[in-house]
Amino acid sequence: MALTILLLLLFTILLLVYGWKNRYFVFFAVLVFACALSMLTLTVEIAKVSNYLVPANYLIRPLETRLYRFLHTFAFVPLSTLMVLRNIGIVLYFGGIVCFVQSFSSSIRMDSSLVSAKRLSIRYVLLIGFPVLFLAFYHPQTAYRFFRLHHTAGMRSVEGFLRIADSVMTVCVLLYLVWPVLFLLINYRKGRMTFLSGLLLRLAGTLLLLNTSFFLLFFTGVFRVSCRDALQYGFWRFTMPTQIPVFYTSVFPALSFCIMVVVFVTLMRLHADHIFNFFKFRGIRKNLNALYANVRNIMHSEKNLLFTIRILAQNALDTQDEAERSEKLNKILDLCSRNMEDLTHTLNDAHDMRVNTAPSDFIEAVETAVSDLHLPDSIRIIRNYPEQMQPLFFDKYHMTHAISNILSNSAEALEAAAPDDPTIRLDVFTSRNWLYFSVWDNGCGIPAKLLRRVEQPYVSTKKKKNSWGIGLSYVFSVVRAHFGQMHIRSQQNRYTQVEILLPRATQRR
Repeated sequence: MALTILLLLLFTILLLVYGWKNRYFVFFAVLVFACALSMLTLTVEIAKVSNYLVPANYLIRPLETRLYRFLHTFAFVPLSTLMVLRNIGIVLYFGGIVCFVQSFSSSIRMDSSLVSAKRLSIRYVLLIGFPVLFLAFYHPQTAYRFFRLHHTAGMRSVEGFLRIADSVMTVCVLLYLVWPVLFLLINYRKGRMTFLSGLLLRLAGTLLLLNTSFFLLFFTGVFRVSCRDALQYGFWRFTMPTQIPVFYTSVFPALSFCIMVVVFVTLMRLHADHIFNFFKFRGIRKNLNALYANVRNIMHSEKNLLFTIRILAQNALDTQDEAERSEKLNKILDLCSRNMEDLTHTLNDAHDMRVNTAPSDFIEAVETAVSDLHLPDSIRIIRNYPEQMQPLFFDKYHMTHAISNILSNSAEALEAAAPDDPTIRLDVFTSRNWLYFSVWDNGCGIPAKLLRRVEQPYVSTKKKKNSWGIGLSYVFSVVRAHFGQMHIRSQQNRYTQVEILLPRATQRR
C-alpha cells in the first residue's frame, strides 16, 4: 500500500503539471490525490495496531518496506485524527465528483437543458449536502455519542439503528459515485451532449472504473468501517485483522498502476484525438518548414477553387439560356476576384499558423463556406442549426477555409459515389462550454486503413493526380489551434461524418 500511495501522488503531480489547462486532468488529479490521502491514513493506522507483511519473493520488496517504515514514523497521530483525515480524503473525492457533474451539465445542448430552478437547486443540495452529512456521521464524536448511548443509556436498539444507518450511507455513497456516469450516459442516449461520442464513452468508462475501485477499497472488504468497533471502543475504524491481506501489498500496486495508465490514456484521447497521432503531430510541426507548409495549404485552397470553377464552367456549357450562362460566368469572375484577395491576405501572413480569435457567428462562417463552394444543385443540404446562438471566439478566416475543405471533400465523395440522393447534413449544437459541429455525407466513405492517418500531411483517400493530401491536415491544424477536437467516423461506400468540438471561450494561442 505504501508503494501505491507513492504512485498515486506521483500520478497526481503528472496530471497537474502536464494538463493543468484541461479541466478533466485537474478533476482526475483531485480524485487520485483524495485516494492517496485516505490510503495514507489507512497505512498509518495499520502501523499502529496491525501487521504489514510483504512477500519475500516480491520484486520491489525493499522499496515497499522502506516506504512503509517511513510512514510508520507518523504512528504518533491519534486514531481520531486519522479518521478525520480519512473522511476529508473521501469528501475531497466527492468534491471531484461534483466537478464532473457540473462539467457534464455545462456540455448539455442549450436547446435541451431547460431544467427548472427547483430541480437544479435540489440537485446541488444533494451533491453538496451529502458530503457534509457523510463527514458528520463518520466523525469520531458521532461514534463516541453512539458509544455512550449504547453503554450508559441502556439503549440496546442503538446497534441496530447504527447498522441500518451505516448501510444506508454506503448505498448513498454508491449512488453518489455512479451519478455522474449515469448522468452522462442518459443524456448521451437522448442526444443532448455536445461531446464527441467516442471520447464521451471512454470518459464514462474510465470514471466508472476509478469510482468502482474507490468504492471497493474503502466501503467493502477489510477497510470498511465497523459499527461493532464504534460501539465497543467509541471510534470509527475498520475491522482490524491480525495481518493485512497480502493482496494489498503485492497485487494492489500493480493494479493501481494499470488503472492510472487507463486514466492517462483516456485523458490523452480527450487532449488529442489519438495518443499516437498526438506525438506524430508534435514531430511534424517541429520538422516541417513553415514556409512550405503554408504554400501547400495555399495550393490546396487553389485546388478547391478550381474544383468549384470546373462545376460552374460545366454548368455554363450545359445551359442553353444566354442569361443563365452569363450568370455562371459572372460567378466565376466574382469567385476569382475574391480568391485573389484571400490569396494576397494569406501571402502577407505566411508564417506558422496563429489564429486571431474574435467574437463571430459560427453559422455565418458555415454558410459562407457553403456559398463560396457553389455545390451542385443535385446535392441536398440539410441544415440543423439552433434558433439562437451566442457569438463564438474563433478565427473566421481559417475556420471558414477549414469548413470549406471539409465540404469540398464531401462534394468529391458524393461525385465519386454517385448515390441516388446525394446529401450533406450540417449539424450545429451548443452548450455552455462547447460548440459541436458535424458534416455528414452519404458519399464513398474512407477506407478503414486510412481513417486513422487522414490528419497527417500527404495522406489522401483520393487519387494522387487530383490530391496532395493536405486538406484534412489543415483542418486538424485549425481545430487544434482553437484548442478544439476533431473526430472522423466513416464506413466505406456508405457515409463519412466529420465531428468538431470547439470551446465556447477560445483565446489566442
